[in-house]
Amino acid sequence: MRKKRLYQLLLFLLNQTDYISAKKIANYLNVSSRTIYNDINSQEFKYLLKGAYIDKRPKVGIKLIADKQQKNYLRSQMENTSLYSLQRYNSYNDLTNILLVMFTSKNYTTINKLSKQLYMSQKTLRIAIDNTNNWLESYGIKIQSRKNCGLFISGKEKDIRQVFKDVCLNLQNSDSNFQNHHNNRLNKDFKDNLNQIFTSEVVDKIVDIVNTSEVNLNENYTDYDYVNIVIKLCIVVLRNKLGKKVESDQQFNNDIREKLVAELIRLQLESTFNLKLSNDELNEITLFILSTRKQNSILSSYDKNMINIIEKFIHLLSESLNVNLNNDDELKINLIRHLNPAIRRIRYGIKIENPLLNQIKYEYPNVYISVMTAIEEIEKNENIVFDANELGFICLHIVAGINRSTKKRYISAILICDGGLTISNFLKSKIEKQFNEISIVKTIPSNNFNKNLLDQYDLVLNSTKTSLLFSDNIILINFLLDFNSQEAIRSWIIKNQYRKIIHNDKKIRKNMLFFKDNLSNKEELLKKYCKFLEIEGYVDSKFYQSVIKREQMASTSVGRGIAVPHGSSEYINNSVITIILLKNPIQWDQQIVNLVFLLAINHHKTKNYQYFYEKLFNIISDNDLINKIKKSFDPKEIEELIFKNNPYKVI
Repeated sequence: MRKKRLYQLLLFLLNQTDYISAKKIANYLNVSSRTIYNDINSQEFKYLLKGAYIDKRPKVGIKLIADKQQKNYLRSQMENTSLYSLQRYNSYNDLTNILLVMFTSKNYTTINKLSKQLYMSQKTLRIAIDNTNNWLESYGIKIQSRKNCGLFISGKEKDIRQVFKDVCLNLQNSDSNFQNHHNNRLNKDFKDNLNQIFTSEVVDKIVDIVNTSEVNLNENYTDYDYVNIVIKLCIVVLRNKLGKKVESDQQFNNDIREKLVAELIRLQLESTFNLKLSNDELNEITLFILSTRKQNSILSSYDKNMINIIEKFIHLLSESLNVNLNNDDELKINLIRHLNPAIRRIRYGIKIENPLLNQIKYEYPNVYISVMTAIEEIEKNENIVFDANELGFICLHIVAGINRSTKKRYISAILICDGGLTISNFLKSKIEKQFNEISIVKTIPSNNFNKNLLDQYDLVLNSTKTSLLFSDNIILINFLLDFNSQEAIRSWIIKNQYRKIIHNDKKIRKNMLFFKDNLSNKEELLKKYCKFLEIEGYVDSKFYQSVIKREQMASTSVGRGIAVPHGSSEYINNSVITIILLKNPIQWDQQIVNLVFLLAINHHKTKNYQYFYEKLFNIISDNDLINKIKKSFDPKEIEELIFKNNPYKVI
């Protein structure tokens, strides 16, 4: 019930153009004002916003801060949820019904004819067409009316097909999973929906053609891309039968295998469906294949130099994220397999959609920022620049690596026990069960202890009555690991983390700069503060252009009103993080931003550069701290908040 209310609340705010009181919202949703505030402040609701945010002003009201593209994105996201998913064919929402008719019609259609076809009044239909055009705006196409003819879709055929594909994808039940078996990779209900649009005969034959293309490639598409290419080829057949021809802006050489496989697909489509497909269609099919990600890409195509660069990339990520990924062979293999086709896509100027990009930015901002800044060595080696979608896919591999790594214990301990083997093993198992962070590497009796062991282990646990050397890293416990013993260990873990934070803060505080500004756009902000860093000697004159180049390829906004622009490390003299709080939010690509962290971090010249990332991630992962920063009056207050706001309480 609550989840449904959150979606209703978001939908209501999306349709407002000005501030509105919580009382009015509460009346609309038939709940109390307190419930509205609780919903708006909940993490679940903040997650739904995907980079937009709620502005609350006393005695004024509440407003969703988002630009047109964000609002369109939020509406489309809600349609993908189980609560707002598109229903089975003949009972889709108005937008889908209208577009499916328009996409599958050869000639003009009239309002009168369409209203009868969709069982809608003409008045309701006109409103629905207006709403549909609002959604289509970001695609660059529109439903228009021509006098004495009727309704038609205006725009490039390539854009029309993109919308057609997205509408088809939305017909998929959000709770269903793709099947892994090669002959059954389309969910049954979803396939039934496709059958009603394209006919079962067309869909079945297209599936056979796609399966054959995998054999010819000697690789399998990921399930997501498998579904995409099936839909795209169905659309190619249908639109060509309607006489709708595409113009491709891509040209591919005959020496790439994807083009050869595309040629085979074209021949199969022509003979199966009695079509004549142009070279533009051939180039689009080649593009389809190049845009896919493969599940078993060949490793041998990478030279040793590239493997070394990937290992350096993993090392940089390990340092910045403070997690050891260096020995994760699975991560290295997965990155090699992913990067091979990704680099080829970028060289051909092919952009692919990452459906999880906004979720990745919101849930793993630290990983996204680390990948953005560490990817530079690979980009230089290959003379390419990764865009946001490609970076997002790389992030998924890193998150999987982190999940594997966090299962490992990171505090090495030695247990001092005089109770014999049975008691030692019992106590060791109890400690490791109670504390996932601790690994008892060795167990010894008290008479074997010496001070050199303090340098070999993070922690010494003494379960004997023998007095050892005084050290902060020696903890006295008993055989039963009672409450007091557990609290002593827990206190040590927290204090140890706190000491690291204090130590790191002292090292980087002078290299974090704080400003509050009223600039009105992204370009003005970047130019001003890059120039400031140049004048102060932190960077050289080429740094600004490297920041702009990165912004052009991949947005550095990470949600919640935050952006993390950065430039190339080769133009950085001294590492620094510049924090700029804006008095008024500004447009930052497809998001609204009012807090900017301008990074200038040189991994090569800066000793312990990982401290900068640790501090940055501590800040942006703390929603309470971010909210306090945004309410600050001056830069000094921001600095005090950041360096006094430690997440660890000393016991």
